[in-house]
Amino acid sequence: MPTKNDKNAATDAPCAATNGDKRGQRADDLIGYDELARRLDTTRRGAECLVRRRVIPCVKLGHRTVRFSWPRVLEAIAKREVQAV
Repeated sequence: MPTKNDKNAATDAPCAATNGDKRGQRADDLIGYDELARRLDTTRRGAECLVRRRVIPCVKLGHRTVRFSWPRVLEAIAKREVQAV
């Protein structure tokens, strides 16, 4: 019979769907400006500028609430890649 500790040990392991993220977010979850800036290795203002220039797609949920789909951000960046001559 499993003990309480055995049950918790099974749930503490990172799930494949979370990609090992500590907060348990899935790869397709929406992220905010701060997380976007962290993943792009830029400042929040730099991320805001990319959105204003329509380089990165976003989802506007309200007047100030903006979220991003990380896979769609990667697609948008890949489209702007300049090939070597």
